[in-house]
Amino acid sequence: MLAIVLALAVVPAASASAACADADAWPADIGGARTTAAVSCLTNEYRASLGLPGYAVDARVTQAAQAHADDMATRGYYAHSTPEGAAFTTWLDTAGVSWQAAGENIARQNTTARDVVQAWIASPAHEANLRAPNFTQAGYAIAFSGQYAFVWVQEFVRPTPVAQAAASASAADTDTEDEDGYDLAAAAREIAAKASASRSGRTLRLRITVPKQRASRTRVTAVVSQRGRVVRRLSTIGTTGHNQILRARLPKAAAGRVVVMVGTKTVVARFR
Repeated sequence: MLAIVLALAVVPAASASAACADADAWPADIGGARTTAAVSCLTNEYRASLGLPGYAVDARVTQAAQAHADDMATRGYYAHSTPEGAAFTTWLDTAGVSWQAAGENIARQNTTARDVVQAWIASPAHEANLRAPNFTQAGYAIAFSGQYAFVWVQEFVRPTPVAQAAASASAADTDTEDEDGYDLAAAAREIAAKASASRSGRTLRLRITVPKQRASRTRVTAVVSQRGRVVRRLSTIGTTGHNQILRARLPKAAAGRVVVMVGTKTVVARFR
């Protein structure tokens, strides 16, 4: 199952118990590590109240969350995408997270771990991430900002199977994916794609055929290599039963290959 779920928060509400250490402490007094540990505790406490297992904290997912929080605090924006249009999943990819489902909650101006988790619980879009059955891992971050006081980030993922993760490549990301939420049936795993690539100077054109399946949309990822080095990583949400065209600017006018991943299926296209 593939999914991307996004949510923003700015208002407090709801209630939580006092079982989590540092839940009501001022973040500037106790530091980021203790604050995010309290957020993790409160999140899992809420899930337990619903009869759900807690999220396992993953170091790489945490790294991605912190990178996004720091970037927002440093550059003064507040969004799931950067001002340049890079989706929040860029931070996950950069941190080396191989995922088949991803979600994010962000918040600002909340004062304590309890305050921000209560705000997320009170918001249906955020609460959906807190209770999501398809996510299994999480990362939590806080950044200290002169403009917004605190910027909070929660990242949630369901990792890819080991075999798919081994086929993934880390590189600079040109992410054109749809940021609306989507949900794919297990049939997406059965998709087999065809791909062809052509180059004109430093412009690469990639044509991907995604056969029609029960699932209407699926993630399409293309890893471009030249002279044995990964130079581009393109990602989009492809509509099954249609051709998908991706273009990229190459660093060199040279031959190479593209590894295309559709679900768990991989095909290779070469270009001169």
